[in-house]
Amino acid sequence: MPVRCSVTMVTRVKLIVPALAAATVAAAVTAAPAATSTIPLASGCVTPRLVGLTERVAARRAHAAGCVVQLAGARLRRATVQTIDAQAPAPGARSVVVALTLNPLCFGLALNGPPDNEGMRPGPTELITGLYLVGGPALPYSTPHCRPKPGTPAPGTIEVVRRPGGTLVASRTVTRGRLVTFRLAPGRYRVGVRPRHGAISFGRRFTIRDGFETRRYVIEPVP
Repeated sequence: MPVRCSVTMVTRVKLIVPALAAATVAAAVTAAPAATSTIPLASGCVTPRLVGLTERVAARRAHAAGCVVQLAGARLRRATVQTIDAQAPAPGARSVVVALTLNPLCFGLALNGPPDNEGMRPGPTELITGLYLVGGPALPYSTPHCRPKPGTPAPGTIEVVRRPGGTLVASRTVTRGRLVTFRLAPGRYRVGVRPRHGAISFGRRFTIRDGFETRRYVIEPVP
């Protein structure tokens, strides 16, 4: 009996040792790829100012600063057009990831109209006006909720006539697009643009009140 027990123990030891060796080799093989495929994590960055830039430019600046970019908001359809509406964290903060909220891709006229601020408000007794060309082909742009951007005043000759009668009371030629201001007495007027030949066109009626600033823009459609 003692001899049989001894043989059995030796046999078990012989079986256990190769099993342990095989397990050790398997563990080494399994661990080796993990060690060689480890990717160093980003150490963080100081986030640059990215709001208002196109997605392509913003992504390049963020990556150059060492930031990881995450996009949110509208779907990215054209990186060279769509702009950044918001970023988190704010510029100058230290972070690893910067989240960028993307504005949608929109389409609108090449030449937009004036800003939506016509009317009267307390101020000097005067008229603020300008010539805006509206129309042209549809072009891509990117703003929050696709709100159109106001156009830029165009050069031209702007004239103001008194109503009734059509007496010319003020005129100014603008060579570079900008708004012009006319000091006018209280009364009823019409403002328009005069072509090289012919009468004033696209006249808009308005009233000047004492102690009020009035804004009326001249809008001329183009193909």
